[in-house]
Amino acid sequence: MGLPVRRRALYIGGNGPGREGNVLAAVTDALPGVTGIDVAQILHEFSGLLGEVGTAVSAVGLVALLAGELVLVSATAAEREARIAEAVVLKTLGASRGQIRRAWQRLFSARWQRR
Repeated sequence: MGLPVRRRALYIGGNGPGREGNVLAAVTDALPGVTGIDVAQILHEFSGLLGEVGTAVSAVGLVALLAGELVLVSATAAEREARIAEAVVLKTLGASRGQIRRAWQRLFSARWQRR
């Protein structure tokens, strides 16, 4: 005598909506050693899970995008305040508005050329 054998029956839809349970019940009732697995139901649940994961990933991406935008805005504001303070010092030392503008243009053009 060998080991007990357990068989499984996989059912993948195809007989119309609502009939999967009837087919699985008939198979498992007729063959007590067979386990019925409704693959269509498993795929449906898996599809729902993947949809939820996709929503979560989108939400995390949106939060990361908003955080990056906040960092960019704060860095720009800090740099603007530094430029204003520098302009005040240069004006105090006698620089004209045109000289300050030309100095900033040279500075920013040099920054773009390095990239």
